[in-house]
Amino acid sequence: MQGYPITRYPGPGYTPGHGPYLRIYLHTTENQDWITRAEDVADYQARVRDGSYHYLVDDSHIVNTVDIGNTAWGVLDDNPVSVQIAMVGTSGAVGNWSGPNPNREDRPKSRAQWLEHEKMLDMVAFVIATVARERGVPIERVDVAGVGANRRGVSSHNNYTYGSVALKGFKDGTHWDVPDTFPYDVVLAAARRYAAMFDDPDGFPLPPGHYWGPLDGPNESWSNSFGTEPQYSKDALARWQAALCIPHSGIYDEATRDAAIRMQRAFGWPITGHVAEGEWNEVVRNGWRLPSPAQASPIDPGPPVGQSRRVKAVTGPGLTDRFGMAATDLGVMARTPSGRILAVFGDTFTGPAVGDGDWRAPVALFSDTKNLDDGIVWSEAAGSDLGYARQLWDYPHDNPVFSTVLPSDVLTVGDSMYLHVMVNKGLGNVVWTEIWRSVDDGRTWQHTGAKFDAGLHRGLAQLWTWDVAEDGWVYVMSTGFQRDAPLILRRVPRGRVADPGAYEGWGWRDGVWAWGNEPTPVLEGGGAAGKFGELCLRRIDGVWVLVNFDSSDVDGYDIDVRVFPNITDNLYDVHTSTPIRGVAWGQEGDDAVAQLYGPSIVPGSRPGGGFHILLSQWNTEVGWPYRVLQYKIPVAAGPEPGARPT
Repeated sequence: MQGYPITRYPGPGYTPGHGPYLRIYLHTTENQDWITRAEDVADYQARVRDGSYHYLVDDSHIVNTVDIGNTAWGVLDDNPVSVQIAMVGTSGAVGNWSGPNPNREDRPKSRAQWLEHEKMLDMVAFVIATVARERGVPIERVDVAGVGANRRGVSSHNNYTYGSVALKGFKDGTHWDVPDTFPYDVVLAAARRYAAMFDDPDGFPLPPGHYWGPLDGPNESWSNSFGTEPQYSKDALARWQAALCIPHSGIYDEATRDAAIRMQRAFGWPITGHVAEGEWNEVVRNGWRLPSPAQASPIDPGPPVGQSRRVKAVTGPGLTDRFGMAATDLGVMARTPSGRILAVFGDTFTGPAVGDGDWRAPVALFSDTKNLDDGIVWSEAAGSDLGYARQLWDYPHDNPVFSTVLPSDVLTVGDSMYLHVMVNKGLGNVVWTEIWRSVDDGRTWQHTGAKFDAGLHRGLAQLWTWDVAEDGWVYVMSTGFQRDAPLILRRVPRGRVADPGAYEGWGWRDGVWAWGNEPTPVLEGGGAAGKFGELCLRRIDGVWVLVNFDSSDVDGYDIDVRVFPNITDNLYDVHTSTPIRGVAWGQEGDDAVAQLYGPSIVPGSRPGGGFHILLSQWNTEVGWPYRVLQYKIPVAAGPEPGARPT
């Protein structure tokens, strides 16, 4: 166990040697709260040579000024049998003042005021445990009567002053620090936990009923990111994390939650993502380790093609009406943590036309297809009903605030999946966007709390596409949902996808492009050209592939594909192709689709090999077709395969 560092800072006076160790006395230095440093007190005591302590504890750290093998000068006649621990601050109710110290014994610091110094109290507990272990002092409260009876344990200068009458036969001094308002119960309980960790370093360190969990959880959930958690909590969680070979920051984060979920699945326990006593014992006492990620069976995309060809319709009557979704669109796709294909669809209806029957969005289907050239076949629906594609979370359509929720893109990071969605009031009118998470392979979804204003980055952060790279960042390209705007680029650490404050832009400022700037468009056209609709970005075989719907009036209305090794490459210069073009109804062919939109890359696709996408098609005049189609398209391998993003 590491605990808190104790810095040696000699200088104050002492008497060589020490008698039997009977008591630990707590003091305050009667400096102002939060201001004076432990070293300031030690320097003063070194100058005046009148009074000293073994340990000084301020609100940030601990210093040891007198070795506990020697006698510090803290409690007059009881010095030879005691260890002195002083808190830098006052015992009075007035924490800060100008002029003389106004505090009096009849106006002591309240319990609540003491508890505001959470870290200081925890450090005092750590020092008590350290001294108790080294010198055999019981971690027991010794009050005035206890001092008078010469009992061993933890007391205060106040209790010695009044207890000395019975102990020594006279009142030895006038000091009244530390008064009985001090939270001995809290401090001694923490000291006992530290001592237990000394005695059993593999024991679960948190109080009964507590666990490591999210910051927004109940009081029993310690995230170690609030700022007042005891050091032993951070050290212990870091140990658990390191044992599982995940980042060992000591902070409860998404990697920690994912590791806990994998363990809970392995043992058949309730899925909470918390690290409680059971999760601790299996790792620390029993040596459980995360199994190597299961190698999902490969998906065969088939050989490359020289020109685009339609594989099949993947939704519509006879295909998905058995899931109550004869009419649907989009179908953003990712492989789940277990290796299945998940597709998330937009506005969905039971009947074969827009507006016909039960309206839901988003909904999702699973596929276990392994040969893409045979066409995607759906296995079951996400949610509680495998045979009916229910809305992934409940809300009423056309409510006073918004009308529908549409998926932008879905992403797998470790054992979690993330779904970015746009909350719309009418098509193209985004009210806000948000991120949902699944920890059960895409089956059910929970809101992460991440919510983004529709006007973020001048409205260019509405329609997203994203993927995680080898460098640990998730890269996001986005645009507006009006099909008339350019693209911007951002990134976020893979462990902080649900933290809106962790996203940073790629932008041009002061003559250079750099991360951390307000994002600048990385791809835009002029006038009626270069307008972007739905898009899909994936990192495949060491290169980035961006497939997008170009909704431009000039040289547009088609599907463009860009292949490039580095995420910050100049997109105007990278390899670009147009494998599918938009045409009027009645003019369709393998590389020509009427009223096309919404491309999504099918998992298993390979640049330079077989490459499949889903496309949406909607005849807006009659309401049908409103469906999703699978196409196989030629996509070049791109320059320098295997290059890393910068």
